[in-house]
Amino acid sequence: MMIPIRLPNIADALQGRLVTDMAAERVAGIGGIHDHASAAQNLDGLAHEAPLRGYRMQLQVDTHFVGYDTRMNQLLEWLPLIVFFVGFKLLGIYWATAALMIACVLQLTVHRLRTGEFKTMHIITVAVVMVLGSATLLLHDRRFIQWKPTVLLALAAATFLGSMVLGKQPLARRLLEAVFNEPLPVSPRTWLLINSLWAGWLALLAAANIYVAWHFDESIWVNFKVFGITAAMLIFMMPQILWLSGKTKTAQSERGGA
Repeated sequence: MMIPIRLPNIADALQGRLVTDMAAERVAGIGGIHDHASAAQNLDGLAHEAPLRGYRMQLQVDTHFVGYDTRMNQLLEWLPLIVFFVGFKLLGIYWATAALMIACVLQLTVHRLRTGEFKTMHIITVAVVMVLGSATLLLHDRRFIQWKPTVLLALAAATFLGSMVLGKQPLARRLLEAVFNEPLPVSPRTWLLINSLWAGWLALLAAANIYVAWHFDESIWVNFKVFGITAAMLIFMMPQILWLSGKTKTAQSERGGA
């Protein structure tokens, strides 16, 4: 699982040329530019704003607040998923499992060498993959590795729920406000509702993964794990991004009118 949620380098995609799009400027984290949506230099800004924010939202979840963005890091974050998928298509589930274990350890190590620190999500993923992967290979039972997305999704759901009690702000608020780079005009009660929806959606995906694993062919489960969960997360996030984009535009208009 890569919920997995700054993996693609949105900023890097705009490097080497003038940032003309207000939405791209905000997603890239370039401050101090306050272009109006209808200004001449804004080229199709509104058409791309929500998708860009949606991608960044997915990346925030996927990578758990990584503070660097390059194409190499994009590849590093997607490495385990790519290795597992290719390994399965070429050699089957058990070779794919072994390759996944190696890829996760490699991801953890390379990130440590590049940044000087370990990432919590990498550590958790390696721990889960090593335990379930070892059981899969030693017992020659694919059911263990099929539990991996469910375990990680369930842990993520529990984290969202726990943030409502233990953190200063719900995790959903921290993730979404990081996408918009500004406080959002949303009430605390609404943030709690959004956070609860995140926890519920992740729990639903956790249950869906194990249902597909138990009731469908192995290849269907692999496709669901690689493509289905990622698509489901994007579908879940896009309405939120569109709604919050509308709220930021309203707040900006009110400030401009004042």
